[in-house]
Amino acid sequence: MLHQLFRSFGVGSLALFFALALLLRAAGFAYAAPAAPVPAVTLGPWGLWVASLWADVAWLDWLAGSALLALVGYVASYTPQYYRLGVAGAFPGLVAATIGSAAVWWLGFSPLILGALALGVAAQRVFDGYRNQATALPVYDCGLWVGAAWLIAPGFAWMGLWGLVALSQLRRFRPSDLLGYCLGVATLPFLTATVAYVGGELDEFRGQFTSGLATPPDLVVLGASWPWIAVAALATGAAIGAFRILTTRRPIQEQRAARMWYSMLAFGWLAMLWTSAGHPWGFAFVLYPLAVLLGLWFGELTRERADIVAVVVLALIGGGYVAYGMF
Repeated sequence: MLHQLFRSFGVGSLALFFALALLLRAAGFAYAAPAAPVPAVTLGPWGLWVASLWADVAWLDWLAGSALLALVGYVASYTPQYYRLGVAGAFPGLVAATIGSAAVWWLGFSPLILGALALGVAAQRVFDGYRNQATALPVYDCGLWVGAAWLIAPGFAWMGLWGLVALSQLRRFRPSDLLGYCLGVATLPFLTATVAYVGGELDEFRGQFTSGLATPPDLVVLGASWPWIAVAALATGAAIGAFRILTTRRPIQEQRAARMWYSMLAFGWLAMLWTSAGHPWGFAFVLYPLAVLLGLWFGELTRERADIVAVVVLALIGGGYVAYGMF
């Protein structure tokens, strides 16, 4: 049933992703277990600004988190569908809503999901650059969206390196592309820094923009964070298991796009372990590439196998919520 429901993708899929996210997150809302606030050290100037606007109302936090997750799922589904990269349909959105609601740790609203959304748009633009090799604007736009994500959370600075790798994977090397990309990354931070300077807050901006980047990860904190890291690792293991399916014996543009998303996943793990301060919301760094890759893999399954996988995963999520409510 789920296989048929998510086989096709369209504008209406956004409402479907939203409804699924609300349904899966309803248990956490019923248990009055919204996600913990994101530590300030993990947020940049824009992220702190968004967090400061947010009202501490449980049901509103639940709705907004679900809506933002649905948007990530929509972008994750849009690029493969628009460029006909495999038979993804709306499955990336299904995966985003499912793994983004898989545990009580990340059921609310977080500015880091905005960063994941910006990262998805950046990936779309870099693939636009692959389809239009003679056009430089997609390269600049990719850098612009990476810069926006960086302003939301300093951990997305690692995605600046991903952008360079993605460009080398999808375009012929040109010095002008390197310059255009770097200018794109620097544009929004420079404008924000200018506003901060005029307002006499440049030092504060500098600290927010680079917080956590120069501090090595605390292994003790990460060790204590093993439950949510294990959830991310299981999803990543499934994506790695699909590597051969997604990168061999397929049209060349599908292979290159898949490799671009795998490189994003690798840098996402680096950002998650290095700069998330052991907080579960670091999962947002890998949410988008996991949604795309697992969605593409899910679309390759037969209807029977897809339904079995979906039922097993949903049962595990439901069991986890029941266990949380009991203990």
